[in-house]
Amino acid sequence: MYYEIFFHVKNKRNISNLSNKVLGSKEGSCVTKFLNNSPWDEESLNISRLNNLLALVKPKANEPIFIAIDDIVITKSKDTKHIESLGYHFSHTEGKSVWGHCIVSSQLITKTHSVPLEFKQYLDKNYCKEHNLNFKTKIEIANELVNAFAKSNTRVENKVYILTDS
Repeated sequence: MYYEIFFHVKNKRNISNLSNKVLGSKEGSCVTKFLNNSPWDEESLNISRLNNLLALVKPKANEPIFIAIDDIVITKSKDTKHIESLGYHFSHTEGKSVWGHCIVSSQLITKTHSVPLEFKQYLDKNYCKEHNLNFKTKIEIANELVNAFAKSNTRVENKVYILTDS
């Protein structure tokens, strides 16, 4: 299983060391080509990842599952200009707009575990317009994160509660 291999790689966890552990090869370019060029079905892969996570967490029957949704601004120096998709985002911590990235994330919480599920970057309208991208509000992104979990959650006996801030 991928999780076992990845977490048992000694030293730095990178493509070369992963390739060495899995294939016995010190050359990581084959694995890199495989990861970059294979016809991945991202939705199926994500559903499988989330199902594996639920199997590891093993919430008991009738035990509630909480999905916490939150956004965070990762602040960058105002001098930083060459990192893609930087913008001004309101930081609730600082009480003002700051230069950086805004990430919307989901966290799985059970009686015994709290683990990150998924995250997506929020891009403002101007950036999306300039780069011909489909703009999504933070609420739309949060809905995508919840729906991704709903597709993977086969434990129908568990009630799922969605937690958000205002």
